[in-house]
Amino acid sequence: MNNFSRLEKYHGITPEDEHDEALDTTPSLESEESFETVRSVNKLERYNRFLNRAIFTLVVLLTGIFVTIFFF
Repeated sequence: MNNFSRLEKYHGITPEDEHDEALDTTPSLESEESFETVRSVNKLERYNRFLNRAIFTLVVLLTGIFVTIFFF
């Protein structure tokens, strides 16, 4: 599955829409506020990924402990 079909499937974006200005999320050089907003969103995305990995790791470890204790 290429990037375009994934974008179209999950976000409704087609290859023709790729260069649409409405989809451009890069901040302009004049706008310091939008740059800060993008930075804060990136921090939140990194934090979200960290939490997802931590929760997944805890679930896997607790499942392993449960299986070890109750089935052996």
